[in-house]
Amino acid sequence: MIAPEPYLTAYLAVVHRAIIASRSLAHRNQRIFPRRREVAQIADLQDAIHVVVELLNDWARCDETALRADFLAAYDRKWAGSSACSLSLVKVLEEKLHEARG
Repeated sequence: MIAPEPYLTAYLAVVHRAIIASRSLAHRNQRIFPRRREVAQIADLQDAIHVVVELLNDWARCDETALRADFLAAYDRKWAGSSACSLSLVKVLEEKLHEARG
C-alpha cells in the first residue's frame, strides 16, 4: 500500500527539499577543505530522510507520528536554524500537509 494523500505529497516535498539542501552543502565543500560540521549535517539530513521513501511504499507499517518525531524532528532539533543551510523538515511537512488539506 502506498501512502495516502496528503502524506504522500507532503513527505515527497520533505525528501525533495532535503536532497536539495544536501546537494547545496556538498557543493559548498567540494572546492575547499572539508568542514566537519557541514559534513555531519549532510549525514544527519540523509539519515533523517532515508526511511521516508521506503515507508511511502509500505505505508501500512509506517508509524507516522514516530517517523515525524524520531527522524524529522530529531534533525530539526540539531540543525534547523543553526547552520548555513537552515531547513526545518517538520515545517516543510506541516506546510505541505496544510496545503493538501486545503
